[in-house]
Amino acid sequence: MKAALQTNPDIVVSAVQKNATEEIRFLIRRWRGLDLFDIRIFARAAVGDMRPTREGCAVNVAKLPEILAAVTEAEAQARRLGLLPGRSE
Repeated sequence: MKAALQTNPDIVVSAVQKNATEEIRFLIRRWRGLDLFDIRIFARAAVGDMRPTREGCAVNVAKLPEILAAVTEAEAQARRLGLLPGRSE
């Protein structure tokens, strides 16, 4: 992976459509020598291609297990509250 980051600094892991003109991209990237997990809003530019905005968050990739646990807990809570389809308690 480190070799991949040296040759391709931004690896798009996934993207989720936010609305008609924006998407949330999940990236692994290298910036100033740091390996980061970056969640960034991308918006459609005037010429039609997607451009990153200042809206987002980048953390050291070592934090990924903690972030995954937090997102998993958020999903479980949303299900318990009946906000998502599936099991609710």
